[in-house]
Amino acid sequence: MAQDLRAAAGFHGAGLQVFLGWIAHQTARDWDRHPDPDGWSASGIEICTWHAAKGREWPITVVAGLDQKIAERPGALWAEFDGFDDLDNVLDTAGLGYLPAFAALESREPFTEARRPDDERDAARKLYVALTRARDRLILVMPRERSKPRNNAERMVDLLRDRAGFTTTADALTVAGQCLAARVAEGIPDEPDPVPAPPETWPRFGLPRDVPDAPHTPWRRSPSTLAETDPAPAAPLETIALADGVDETRIGSAAERGTAWHLAFRVLAERPDLTDRLAAATGLPDAAIAQIAMQANALTCWLADHGYDRLHFELPLQEIAADGSETNAILDCLAEGPQGLLILDHKSGPCPDPAARFASYWPQLDAYAAMVRSK
Repeated sequence: MAQDLRAAAGFHGAGLQVFLGWIAHQTARDWDRHPDPDGWSASGIEICTWHAAKGREWPITVVAGLDQKIAERPGALWAEFDGFDDLDNVLDTAGLGYLPAFAALESREPFTEARRPDDERDAARKLYVALTRARDRLILVMPRERSKPRNNAERMVDLLRDRAGFTTTADALTVAGQCLAARVAEGIPDEPDPVPAPPETWPRFGLPRDVPDAPHTPWRRSPSTLAETDPAPAAPLETIALADGVDETRIGSAAERGTAWHLAFRVLAERPDLTDRLAAATGLPDAAIAQIAMQANALTCWLADHGYDRLHFELPLQEIAADGSETNAILDCLAEGPQGLLILDHKSGPCPDPAARFASYWPQLDAYAAMVRSK
């Protein structure tokens, strides 16, 4: 071997040790890839293309892909040779073949028809390679004959049926007039049965209904953006202290802190077994998580004492008005109990004047209550 070729393969020099290393490298490349002819030594399933299967053999071989088309793809370019009798001057008779990719099928048809004999010869060679890889058992995935009449073979399976006369019954396969024992199993139908919709595993509030036939407007409403139009209700605001607040944690913006606190509260109230993952998911310090855990435990215990034993976190709501406008909302938590439904909405930040703070949020909460009543 030339010195440059040896160096390219990673072997430098020309001594005996280099030669032995090169021999070991060739052995490691696994030239003989045939299975053990004395037994089924393969430890699993090997998937390869028809081209990669050439020269190989398996105890059980499944041939798929018989529905692939025979015709060369439009736009393909290939080399053509008149013959190989004179290898010294083979390039003198060489040429290039090209199949134009016309958009109009009637313009492409003369070129595809001229190419058809070569396409069928190439397909027959590929079929021979694929069908002769099995040592003990050959399994064919045979597509059905198409209902549309055809004049020529369009797929691999068409060529197999036309040239070899493949016909099947329940327990036999006929090839070229010879009847062979075989097992024929009905496969997947051309039109599979529709997959049934999975049963609902989440609670539904309200009944599904069609969108009203009304002119739509390009805007949507969000309860959190509603401004106060009416004064807050005259009913006195009752404040119940359930647990201490959470110390300020400087992580991101106020919106990011609120999102982290919401997630932590939901996990601690609904899935306390996942508490060890909260620090990585929210970025909150352990002290803040412990304080939120106390809040979640105090609130869920208070709700349970009042009969609210079913909690639905992050519950989406949608209301479509008569004019087509939509109001979309996500409730932090909706509690169900014997006295009805209770809306829980989390707010963060200092609150020196609870009445004024509640009045600023009243339009949002009132919109939540109206949407829940309508369901």
